Order: sequence, then structure tokens, then C-alpha cells
Amino acid sequence: MSTAEETNDGQQLMREQEEAQTQGAIQQGQAQKQDDEAMPDATENTTTTTTAPEAASITTKIPTTTTTTATDAPARPDGPLSKNALKRQRREQLWLEKKAERKAIQKLKRKEAAQARRLQKQQESSTNTNESTTTIPTSNKRKAEDEPTSSADGGEAAAHGSPSTTLTTTTTNKKFRPTPTLHPLTILIDCSFDDLMTPKEIISLSSQITRCYADNRLSPHQAKLSITSLNKRLLHRMETALHNHHKNWKRVAFSAEDYPVTPENIASGDLIYLTSDSDDTLTELEDGKTYIVGGIVDRNRHKGICYKKAQEQGIRTAKLPIGEYIKMSSRFVLTTNQVVEIMLKWLELRDWEKAFLKVIPQRKQPKAKVGSVGEGEGEGVKKEEGGEEQEEDDGDGGNDDEEVETEERISEVQKEDEDEDADEDETMQDSTTVAINVEAQTLQPQNVVAS
Repeated sequence: MSTAEETNDGQQLMREQEEAQTQGAIQQGQAQKQDDEAMPDATENTTTTTTAPEAASITTKIPTTTTTTATDAPARPDGPLSKNALKRQRREQLWLEKKAERKAIQKLKRKEAAQARRLQKQQESSTNTNESTTTIPTSNKRKAEDEPTSSADGGEAAAHGSPSTTLTTTTTNKKFRPTPTLHPLTILIDCSFDDLMTPKEIISLSSQITRCYADNRLSPHQAKLSITSLNKRLLHRMETALHNHHKNWKRVAFSAEDYPVTPENIASGDLIYLTSDSDDTLTELEDGKTYIVGGIVDRNRHKGICYKKAQEQGIRTAKLPIGEYIKMSSRFVLTTNQVVEIMLKWLELRDWEKAFLKVIPQRKQPKAKVGSVGEGEGEGVKKEEGGEEQEEDDGDGGNDDEEVETEERISEVQKEDEDEDADEDETMQDSTTVAINVEAQTLQPQNVVAS
């Protein structure tokens, strides 16, 4: 027998032995499993006897299996991290270490920005300095003479033992804003047509009312603003989609009921409903009157509804003199907020023609009439006031330019309200300081100097 044949026979014998050992181990495992299933409670106390060849097969097989598993198994989770994981871990640790430093830098930047804003406001207000004169009692002659801001007359009076002197104090305003003129008349928006409008028209009307408040709030000549019949869907939109901003409006009266109509205001003609169906034309806005503007967007579905309501209530009606001063390429159609803005412009300019030209959108191509007043009147004059008829791009909530302009006006109003509140707080603090100084000077004993 050759050496190659002996080697092949030896390898075959080894394979047969390994197969026999593996088969024996499998049988032993199955028998053990059956025993465990049959006696689950006695598993801990049961011992399995194996023959010497089986034990040898198990002991010889286990090292081979474990060696193969240890070589081919992937890295455990608690093993060494990869380079990318280490880099990521170092970056996170570095970010956490510098978190406090970043916060400190951001806080410092905010302080510097606030200080820069304060300095800018001080520089702007340095040119708008107002001097106020306050008379307070002096305690003695020396204090009166040493007072650097005392006037010459006050110092002379103190030298003669006068009990008081004139002290000039200086107060500065953050920003110069002329005080608006409040005229004694009321612009009332009648919102009693809620049931006649579609949801889209309700959205449009809420935007127009917001614009009315913004125009009146920012105008140098203001009127009292009143909104009646604010209920149902319009009120729900202002409380939800508009976040109750109307509750922060200043100098505006809200009512869920209709405006009151009494025999007294009917007889006196204090209530005037603006509608283009009226035969009377306004020449001026009178003090003490209430001008009612119909709050409705209806695409001309309900013609003359404002005029009919005024006739049923027995109150006076009138229309703006737009046809006497302006000619346009389209119909004379104005939204609710445009009517209010025209009246505010008239209070400021006292000129209907200028008021119309400043308010009417340029896309309508408004032009002043040439010649006598009323020339060309009648042609193309349909609906003017109160929103009884709306063009396709007027107040329907789809005109992006008007929506953006409305948002800008509201932002201006909010800033104006915040500045006014800050000025009121400053005024109260200044008044308190002056009052404390006056009280302190009064309580000090006065020394009478004999001549």
C-alpha cells in the first residue's frame, strides 16, 4: 500500500469518527430535551450519564466550534469604537463643554445690541427736548442761590426771603410724535349683515375692519370709532383666526347689538347712514354727528340694502361727493376701509378732491375733474359707499398687495401702541419724581433772612 493511500484511509477514518461523535452529541441533546419536557420541575436535580466515547466526542468538538465562532463573530457593542465614532464622540463632548461659553457670548451680544438701540434713541431725542417749569418752595437763601437751574427772578425772590422759587426741569421724549387731533364725531361700522355674506366675504370684512382701525389709529386727525352688531361668524373669526387682537384696540367701542335709534337722534339728524342710493350729498363732516358705514361685502347681490335699512329706521342718509370731484375709468366702488380712510383724509386736508385722490387705488385711474363742480356727474356712478358693491379685487382676501399692506399697517399700529404705553409709563415716573421733590422741599424748614 502506498503512502498516499494510507493518508486517504486515515483522513476517511477521522471523518467517520467526527461524524459518529456529532451524531452521538445530537442524540444526546434530543434525549436531554425530551427529559426536560417530561420532567420540567426536576431539571435542576437531574444528571445525565454519558459514556466515555460520547464525553470524548463532546470535549473534542467544543474547542473546534468555539474557535470558529470567535474568529468569525463581529465586534461586540462594548468593543473598541471606530475612528468615525470616536470623532463624533469628541465633537459632542467639545460642544457640551463650550455650551456655557456660547450662552455667555449670545447674552453679551444682546446686551450690546440693546445698548446701541438706547444710544440711538437718545441721539434722536436729543433734538426733541422739552422744558417744563415747576414752582417749588425753597428751604433757605443759600439753597436758592446755589440752585443752578433757578431763574433770575427766582434767585432774587429767594434773596429777599421769598418762600418759593421757580425750578426749570428738562424732560426728553424718546421719539417725537405729534399729538393727534381727536374730532368730536363718530364713524360707526354696521356689521349687522353677517347672515348675508359667504365665509370668504366674512374674511374680507374682518380684514377691512382691521384696516379701518389701523388708518384711524395712525392718522394725525382721528375720529371716534364704533363697531356694532359684532357677533356670529365675524366675531368668531376675530376671536380665533385674528387671535383676539381687537380686544387690545384703543379708543374703539364694540357692541354685539345694533346701534341705538331714538326719536331724539332721528329728529336731530345726528345719525347719518352713508349710501350711494341717497339723494343727499355730503359737503362736510360735522362735529357731533355719527356717520354709519355699512360693513358688508356682497358682490352686489343685495342692492340698496343699507339704504332700505336706513329708511326703515327713519334715519338720515347721504353719499360722498365722489362724482363731483373725481372721474375714473371704472365704476365708483369703494370698500368699507376706503370710505373710512377718505373721511379721515378730509378731516386732515379739508378737501374732498385731495382726499379722494390720496385714497382711491391707482389701478382705478382716478383723475380730478376739470371745470365746475358736478361736471360729468351721473355717468358711471353706481355704488360708492358702505361696501354694498365690491369689485373682484377689492377686499376679497385674494389681493396679495392689499393683504401685505394691511399687515404692515397693523405692525405700525402695534409699535405705536407699545411706544405710547412706554411714554405713559415714563410720564408717570417723571410726575412721581417731581411730586416727591416738591414734597421734600415743602417738609424742609425755611430760614427767614432778616434784611
